[in-house]
Amino acid sequence: MKRKLFTSILALAAFTLVFGTSALAAGTEPMTKEQLNSLTEEQAQERATQLTQRVNEIKDMKKNELSKEDRQEVKKELREIKKELDFLNNKLTLSVGAVIIIVLLIILIF
Repeated sequence: MKRKLFTSILALAAFTLVFGTSALAAGTEPMTKEQLNSLTEEQAQERATQLTQRVNEIKDMKKNELSKEDRQEVKKELREIKKELDFLNNKLTLSVGAVIIIVLLIILIF
């Protein structure tokens, strides 16, 4: 009887551990650009704080214990968080190709 109770509790704990990480990520669902544009300064700061806390949680995770699919999901989430944080901080991101084209245009003009 005790063994059956122990296995049930162990199974519940394993289930919570496996699906608990996706529940943490639910609070940091990506926002659309329209939603981000409508945020006030205080809301934008609060959202940036939430996202940086999520990044710190991901850094503290033991990634070698995750499955391949989970690691890919975490990488995708980090990319989305980076894009959202860049938008919130009003950063302009240029690719290497864009920079080369701009430099070439400047050289050709002058």
